[in-house]
Amino acid sequence: ALWTVTDLPPELDFTHEFGSMKRTVEKVSENRMHIRTTLKVKAQTIDVSDIAKFNQLLDTYITQSVIRFYGEPSNAEQ
Repeated sequence: ALWTVTDLPPELDFTHEFGSMKRTVEKVSENRMHIRTTLKVKAQTIDVSDIAKFNQLLDTYITQSVIRFYGEPSNAEQ
């Protein structure tokens, strides 16, 4: 392998009255990982009075959708 994963993204389990976001992270090997993010939105329509709260949920989804991980070159002989 040319590189090694050094830092994984955090797992996430966020619940809101309008939906949820869950992320699981699994390091499969030194240079492979599986990341699964699931978004759920409970309703297709919301009341006008709930728009601000719903937009907060969307803002959280946007902020938390960034996935960052870090690695470094592997010292394996070629």
